[in-house]
Amino acid sequence: MAALVRLSLARNSGPRAGLPQATVVLPFEINAITQAAVNKLRVKKKDASKLRLFVWGSGLEISQPGLDLQGLLPNGAVVAVSLGEVYAGPFKSGSKSSSASACINAARVADGNVWDTRSTGLAVVMWADAKNMNDCLGRMSTLLEHPTLCAAETETVVSTETQRRLPSQNYLGHNLYRTTFELFERLEQSPSEAEAGFLAEWRKNGQPEVVISYVCGADSTLRHELCHARYALHAEYRAACFTAWERYQQRMGKFMRDLGYHASRHADEFVAYVYVAHISLQLLAMKAKLLLLHAACSCQARLTNFVSAFCHPSTNKPRNNKRQRKVDRERFILALHPLER
Repeated sequence: MAALVRLSLARNSGPRAGLPQATVVLPFEINAITQAAVNKLRVKKKDASKLRLFVWGSGLEISQPGLDLQGLLPNGAVVAVSLGEVYAGPFKSGSKSSSASACINAARVADGNVWDTRSTGLAVVMWADAKNMNDCLGRMSTLLEHPTLCAAETETVVSTETQRRLPSQNYLGHNLYRTTFELFERLEQSPSEAEAGFLAEWRKNGQPEVVISYVCGADSTLRHELCHARYALHAEYRAACFTAWERYQQRMGKFMRDLGYHASRHADEFVAYVYVAHISLQLLAMKAKLLLLHAACSCQARLTNFVSAFCHPSTNKPRNNKRQRKVDRERFILALHPLER
């Protein structure tokens, strides 16, 4: 039986861009996904030939030939349906050749992954698909940051069967560390072939302190993960993150835990999400029931309150002025990132 994936279908542009309008369960076949998009979104016959499909949030075009959809489409992914126009969602690279670049990157990592060792402190690993990456790194990620199954809570590594049901098995990126790898090896006497192979590659590449992994095409995920690298390697940035987190931890603690992070990871993750604008009003509405929107109303005068980057404090409605919204977010980023002044 062919593997199936659950996808949400949305428009690529217009007032409802990115908002799921239908949910389908389909095999990992581009023809099946395309036909579902035509049917569910009522695409006219004259427009069907122009259809383009993008992963909302990364901009990766999946309607290209030669892509391994099973590796690129996690359960729950939102597929943006375009009638020929370029990707119009968040984290757009701005490059007219972004889709072509994604194909080139996919070809580069066709055999698994490509290591870019920047220094003894940092390596960035680009993967061909999410499945292979998560088979190698999923249990290590759980050991690092899961609210109840991480090393801070238990001295055991989760089983492979348990890992299959955890969020980290569907990630598009991971931030892992020398300490994570060493602890995993100490606790897990029988790693899988994929895990052992990755650890061997880590040693071959000089055992860098921080290893950032991401699936090719997931550019916003890469930006998020690189924030973690800076947190680990840069003391001044780390201190700024703690300062920001102290201000919001009472209101944000449950939110971050519900996202799947242990308290020891909250300061780092909180600022990384803010920095790449992952925490949007849409996400808050789904994940936190507008908790932060309510908080923003009590902090109207604070430009450093990151909600002001996405919401007009007096109306609780998204700003129409995109330029002003960008300026506000940049002010908040500067407040957290003193070295970028």
